[in-house]
Order: sequence, then C-alpha cells, then structure tokens
Amino acid sequence: MAYQRSIDLAYDKTSGELYDANALFKVAKKGYEFRKLYNLGELVLCCCKCNQPLIISDSKNDHLHFKHFQMPMTVI
Repeated sequence: MAYQRSIDLAYDKTSGELYDANALFKVAKKGYEFRKLYNLGELVLCCCKCNQPLIISDSKNDHLHFKHFQMPMTVI
C-alpha cells in the first residue's frame, strides 16, 4: 500500500510560496533539508485549506509530512 498524505499542499505565510508535499518530500535528503529551514524559523507554514499553522513531522517509517500544529490545552 502506498503512503498517503492527508495534507498535500502548504504555503509559506511570509513569502507566499506554495509547497507540494509529494514533490518536496520525495527525496528524503531534500525533505530533511527543508525541515531544517523550518526548524530554524525561516519558514512559516500554513494549510492551504484552513489557513492554520503547520509543522513538518515524520512518521515511524521516516515519511516526512505536513501536520497541523497542536495548541497545548490549558486547564481552567
């Protein structure tokens, strides 16, 4: 079974550049270089469908993917 991503497209809020996850993460080395730029704060990624912030994560099988940023829950 082929790996299926749930978020295919993201954009950089600063530059407006659009990123296709399948093309971007096709070669692992290039994907991890892109993830490094994100971790250094050089990219502000958002979801094209809902406009919420995204992070770059990897699965247990080392598949890189875009993931919605989970806000920490606050206790009232």
